[in-house]
This record gives sequence, structure tokens and C-alpha cells, in this order.
Amino acid sequence: MKFIYTLLIFVLLANMATAQHAEHFCGMPDGHSPWLKKFQQRPAHLKTADEEELWIPVQIHLVGTDGGSGFYNLSSVYRDFCELQKQFLHTNIRLYLTEEISYIYSSQLYYHTEFNEGLEVTAQYNNPNAINSYVTESAAGACGYAAFLGSNTVVLAINCIGAGSSTWAHEIGHSLSLPHNFSNNSLETSDNFQVPAPDNFERVDGSNCSTAGDGFCDTPPDYLGFRWNCNNDDLSARVQLDPDSVAFRSEGKYFMSYANDGCMGIFSDEQTAAMRAFIREEKPEYLQGNPNYLPIEAEDIGVSIPEDGGTIEYDNGYALIWEELENVEEYIVEVSRFPSFSAIEFRGNVKRNFFPLKGNVINGLTYYWRVRPSNRAHLCHNYYPTRTFTVQNTTTSASYLSHTSAMQIYPNPVQQNQSIVLDFDATARQDLQLQIIDILGKKHFNQGITSYLGSNQFEISTENLSPGLFYIIVQNDTETWQNKIIIQ
Repeated sequence: MKFIYTLLIFVLLANMATAQHAEHFCGMPDGHSPWLKKFQQRPAHLKTADEEELWIPVQIHLVGTDGGSGFYNLSSVYRDFCELQKQFLHTNIRLYLTEEISYIYSSQLYYHTEFNEGLEVTAQYNNPNAINSYVTESAAGACGYAAFLGSNTVVLAINCIGAGSSTWAHEIGHSLSLPHNFSNNSLETSDNFQVPAPDNFERVDGSNCSTAGDGFCDTPPDYLGFRWNCNNDDLSARVQLDPDSVAFRSEGKYFMSYANDGCMGIFSDEQTAAMRAFIREEKPEYLQGNPNYLPIEAEDIGVSIPEDGGTIEYDNGYALIWEELENVEEYIVEVSRFPSFSAIEFRGNVKRNFFPLKGNVINGLTYYWRVRPSNRAHLCHNYYPTRTFTVQNTTTSASYLSHTSAMQIYPNPVQQNQSIVLDFDATARQDLQLQIIDILGKKHFNQGITSYLGSNQFEISTENLSPGLFYIIVQNDTETWQNKIIIQ
């Protein structure tokens, strides 16, 4: 997949930058931002990165069509952001998610083919105090782009991110002031690599490293302005000649090169120092927040319902429950018929320590389930050890009370603070007791009701019920009917 990045000819119009579509497929214009030029003129000791952790907020915007289709999978977003966090670890720049992930219903942005069209829409949604990352179907025909060097807006194409991708890291590098490694020194596949490069290109001996190429002396010359693969030493197959006819191969380990994803892995020390200085000097708003998210230390989910290897009666629904864990903001839960989780029956992200099962299950089958915790600053935790349960039956609840039939509760599951309805038919008048208890047996509702001949409906408020699994119990003098209800 080709990296095609922003060609921007900047125009100030109502204080908003716009961009022109690139005729050259390598989009970011040659040259450096005014801030970076000044930074690279400083004495070397002023470029050295310090050891302080800088926590930088990232606002993710998932873009879909006007009709609500095409959104990138949320679990994949967390996986990709985890990888992005790891890619920045060596810089001591800690990226964390700020606020809730936003969903944008915009076919215009989802399919946009022009940079200025994309920037026109993203300007309406940008969080001014974070790096905004938009995930769309099309990023103006590119894998991704930054609005300009130092911008707080990056756009990523869905098919160019994912496991093993470096697109996101590359674009965040642009947003924190970094040019391409080959900036000002770009050659194309059609150029003649058998002749020395122009005199203004960076030399292998480093004599002009601060004024040629990307301006960083710890990144060696690189003239490859097109996507290329590397060998086992992270070097290009293409041999280049510097202005002195010295032969060399480009190094592909740097995120700001155009090497393929498998080659990339680091920012150089000077690139790191530039990003950190840019944050402090040009983007102090990034440092105003305090993520205050501690690492997740729990080694397992603790006591669970059902217990590992247990049997459940699946009738009108069921909820997997585990101990609430410290420092966890969200849990990812997967349920599968296979221990390898090669196919997922149920999957979701939940804020609380329970997961409602909704859908068809197979009677007598053993299911495997696992939980992965996360918070906005720590998304790289592994899944906890897998547990199992076996389904005993899949029958729906029946009425066991005399003179009643078709007794049911709906909606189920129900949103917190939404009322539920007990609905049944009765062939005679009788006095009944209606209760709601939690899984520990504590009563949360206890009221006498009277049924009459014909259809009966009783509305029950869930205002005082926290999210979780509860039991609805209806009793007469000698019989009991019960059903599970899940509050979300």
C-alpha cells in the first residue's frame, strides 16, 4: 500500500488552512516549517530529548456514511491505538485517548478525494486541545495525511491502518513537526540512479546534514520519495549516489521514511527531541490535561458468574459477571465456540464488569469466553485466561402460576432508568407479590399487585437499579415464576 501524504499549498482564509490536491503522489511539500528551521539551528545540546514523560491526548473520530454504514470496528481501533502507543514508547511521548470516541455521519468526509474537502469537514469536529485522528474510507486517495506540518489534524484511510501498520505513527510524526526523511532530496523511480545526486542533496559524510534533506544529522541520506521494501538489515535494494558519487542504501527503520511497514520501527533521537520541543513550545495545550490513569495490575478477573466450567440456563438472556477491577475503564469481551477464538459468537465493549449475552446459543455446547481490560492510557493489556461455560437449555420462560399464561418481561435487556413491563394473561383474579432481587439475593423492589381476567400489564421503574443482572419474581400463595432481567 502506498503512503501518499498531504500536498498543501497553504492559504489563510478565515484562519483555516486548506490544501490543494497533489499532482505528485508524495504529498508533503519539500521544506520545513518555520519553527523546525529555528529548532534545527540551535546548539546540539538544546536538541537532546529529556526523560520526562509527555502525555499527549488523541481524539479519535470514526467516520461513516450519512446512513451510518462503514464505520471502522471499535475493537480494531483499540488494537491499532495500542500499537501506536508502543511505537512511541521510546520517545517518552505517551499517547492517550481523550473523551469518548466520536462517530461522524458524513458521506462527504467518508469518500472525500480532495484534501481541502476533508479539511473543511474536519474543522467542524476538531478538539483544539488534542491531536485529532479521523478514520475514513478514503483519505483524499492517500493512506493518510496531516493537514500540515504541526497540525492537530490527521486523516487515515481504513485499508492503510491495522495490525503492523506504521501509517498512524507516520502521520502523528507530521503533526508533531517532522518532515519526511527525504524532504528536499526526493527522487522518483523514473530518475537515473546511476548518476550522482544534485549538489544540494545530503552527503553520506554528513558534511551538510543540518542543511540538506530532513535537517537531522542522525538520519542518514535518503532520496527515495516512493514506497520501497527493505532487506534483513532494513536497507533499500535501490543503491543511490550522493553528490560526491558515494554509493549508499536508504535505511528503512525510520517512521518518517517511505519504507514498507515491516521495515519501520523508530524515530531518531533528533526527531524525538524535535517532537518533544514542538509540544512544549507550540502545543502547550496538549499538556494541560492529566490522564491520571494507572496501569492495570490485576492478573485475572477473579470470581465470575458462571464459575469457570460452570453450566448456565440460557432462556431470555444471560450476563457474564466478574469482579470489578481497579484502574479499568472498559472491558472487551469475546465469546466463542472454539478455544482459539477463530470465530466469535458474541463480542463487545462494556464499561461495567458484566456482559449481556443476546442471541442464539446451542444447547449442550461448551463456550469459551475471555476479558481484556483497558483504560485510555493503557490499551495494550492482554486478554485474561480463558474461561468456559456450558449451555443447559435454550427454552424460554413459561408461566408456573395458576390462572396465568404467556407471562413475559420486556424490554430485556433494558437501559438504565427505562421502565420494564410485566405482561401476562389471566383467567381469574388473584393477588400476587412482585419482587426484584440481585444476584446476591438483595431485594430492590417488593410490591403487591392484583391480576384481573384478561390481559394484564404492570410497568416497573428501574430508576434505582444499577446496571447488572437481576431476577424478577412473581408469587402467589403456593407458586413462583421468575425470569432474569439485564439492566444496561
